[in-house]
Amino acid sequence: MSRYRAAGQFLLLCAVWGTAFMATDVGLLDLPPVPFAAARFDVAAVLLFGVLAATGRLDRPRTRDDYVYVLAGGAFIIGAHHAFLFAGQQYVTGAVAAVLLGLVPVVTPASRDWSRQTTTFTRHTAVGVAVRVRGVVVIAEPRT
Repeated sequence: MSRYRAAGQFLLLCAVWGTAFMATDVGLLDLPPVPFAAARFDVAAVLLFGVLAATGRLDRPRTRDDYVYVLAGGAFIIGAHHAFLFAGQQYVTGAVAAVLLGLVPVVTPASRDWSRQTTTFTRHTAVGVAVRVRGVVVIAEPRT
């Protein structure tokens, strides 16, 4: 039975994450975006810390630098990112938000290559980015 455990966990994760943009669309009908995003992550944090504590895998920051990294990451990577995402999703559909968010891992490496003086941004890089962008749009196409 443990053979299927990872597959089951993956499918559960897909189901939970796959409904995030749809749930955000529904929640934004009645809730202001930033408090809604904050409440969502408050609930997620309590659940996550509960699971980590119950399994004995809760690893706390030990140094001042650890706390700075955790607080900065939480504030910017999670907090600001989702505050802007939820605020923007008031004006576009969840499908559009999913496509735009899905472009982050596509565009980031190309942006890195383009901004470095030691790396050449070639025609091949541009074609690769275009193909990856199209792939994200096909995956998130709302009309299919």
